[in-house]
Amino acid sequence: MKCIHLQPYECWDYAKEHEEELMGEEQEIASEEEFGVQICIHVQDNLPVFDVYVDDEIKYTTFVFSEEDCCDVVADLYNDYLDDFLSTMTIKEIEEDEEEIALQEENAIEDQDTAIECVVEDFLDTVCEGIVSTLFSAEDIEKIKDHFCEYIARNFTKQVYRPMYLFNANGDKIYADYPYEIMEFDEPICS
Repeated sequence: MKCIHLQPYECWDYAKEHEEELMGEEQEIASEEEFGVQICIHVQDNLPVFDVYVDDEIKYTTFVFSEEDCCDVVADLYNDYLDDFLSTMTIKEIEEDEEEIALQEENAIEDQDTAIECVVEDFLDTVCEGIVSTLFSAEDIEKIKDHFCEYIARNFTKQVYRPMYLFNANGDKIYADYPYEIMEFDEPICS
């Protein structure tokens, strides 16, 4: 049975009004008991974050950066994870749908990683005036790529689109399009 505690248009104001409380804990905003789906909200870095759980395992996390986007993002989550069409799906169809989502996530990760790597290699080739493959190992390029992305995200507080899987405190694997927004860093920002 579908249960909605907050309508999509209410979520931004709710997050702002309960910001302090939501920085310490998640709250359920909707659920679909039959399929073990829970959609929760919390606040991180003054922004609403929505987590989708299926059978108590986190499946998707997304930040919302503006009031204008919030309603659409939450409505999409409700449509994707709570809509009545789920009740007509068989377990096999649900598993196939999850496999399709996983494939899309993996493709997004691979495509963007390849694009970033090409740009980094072009940059290194330009500034070092040499053939990148003779100057840098694959490991070096990976480190430079990581450094550039983290530096832009942390020092300039920009959204860096670099899809990847992360692990939360419970060890659950989650997919994030903008991972630097939810990563926790041990070391201070370098300038």
